[in-house]
Amino acid sequence: MTENCDQVRRKINRVLDSGAITKTAFAKELGVSAKSLSGFLGEHGMYKGSGYAAYDSAWEFFEKRKMAGVPMPTVKKAKPTPSDHPSSSTTGISTSTSAAGKGKGVSTAPVDISDIYLDGEEEDDVSVYETCDEVRRRINAHLKKPGVTQAQFCRDIYAQLHGPNKPSQIQSSQLARFRGMKGPNAGATSTVFYAAYVFFEKIRIKEGKPKTKHRRDMEDIWEHRGGFDRERDANTKYLGLAGSTLYIDHYGQLIPGR
Repeated sequence: MTENCDQVRRKINRVLDSGAITKTAFAKELGVSAKSLSGFLGEHGMYKGSGYAAYDSAWEFFEKRKMAGVPMPTVKKAKPTPSDHPSSSTTGISTSTSAAGKGKGVSTAPVDISDIYLDGEEEDDVSVYETCDEVRRRINAHLKKPGVTQAQFCRDIYAQLHGPNKPSQIQSSQLARFRGMKGPNAGATSTVFYAAYVFFEKIRIKEGKPKTKHRRDMEDIWEHRGGFDRERDANTKYLGLAGSTLYIDHYGQLIPGR
């Protein structure tokens, strides 16, 4: 075995993202169950998932293709637009462009965050210090990057879940539903909100980027409460004192009206 789990996963995802074969058909091609393949793809880390039969079978599958001279399928990338410039600090992709390659496309390489650990992640209890609107902004900026697909992003954020109650997957429909909401705590109970926050926080740490003013303000407000409230969202009904009005400010705090 000359390639680790993450390397084999990237090859599998490239095949699936190309549209050349479905996940069910690919599992059959490997001679493993769809459950084994999904379980392996749901892990994240160089050695995570080595116990799945899909790991051994996929590695052998790609080795045979290489020996036979069969090239990897090409994933069609979206054409970059002026707004896709890689200067955004919120992207989860480390982008580099050579002087000779300007105007001919952008070369991207995913950031390896498998060595970054956040307190509480084994129980899916990392303290969150961003609002839903801020996480949505980061997601939207990330998805504008050349070559980034919603399907891959769903897999990337799903890989941040480790707790006993984690779902079987994060679907594109869940991502779309969260992105369609508006408000500082709209979608706070969504798995997408938590998993995306963890994903972007690991990227920030890996790239050594400083915290934004908004992030520092959020820590000042929410740190003594254990992080942003993920148990209540915009659909939660609040009962105020007689004659009072309650509203949510842009930091997600419940504030009495005047």
